[in-house]
Amino acid sequence: MFKVKSNTKNLQTQLNLPDVTKYDVVITDDKSMMEDDKVNLVFPASHIHEVEKLLPLLYAKEPVYFTASSERGTTRVEAADIYYIESFGDDIYIHTANNKYRTSERLYQIEDDLKDRDFVRISKSVIVSIAKIKYINPALNAKLKLELRNGQLLEVNRTYVSTFRTALSI
Repeated sequence: MFKVKSNTKNLQTQLNLPDVTKYDVVITDDKSMMEDDKVNLVFPASHIHEVEKLLPLLYAKEPVYFTASSERGTTRVEAADIYYIESFGDDIYIHTANNKYRTSERLYQIEDDLKDRDFVRISKSVIVSIAKIKYINPALNAKLKLELRNGQLLEVNRTYVSTFRTALSI
């Protein structure tokens, strides 16, 4: 969470941030208001519009977790650790670098939770992390083949190629 510290009330009003007691980041236009045990974002008041543009990016980086289970029991899987998510009927599986977990959440719910992250749907039953893709190769029938960092191979179906290219800006 963010704490705005300024000699003027104008800064907090302009950034439209709530006044909080528990925070990790100090946003200020005055160097004397910096805190040693916090992350400090110090800027001149004239650059407030640039800070307004950055705030949504900072908010979006808070971790997202999914409750999932494996043969060892139930755990929380962080979105940053996920390579891809696939569904087989009513069963949804979350794949990380070396593990496979089952979750009770629906694929469309997971996709909605990950919409502001670097995840994209590549078929009716698979969502992949863009950050975990190692190689992209063309395949037959206007499809794409993906090789993930852990060596797993996936295929982008024709229906999703355009959405996939847009997500990667290619």
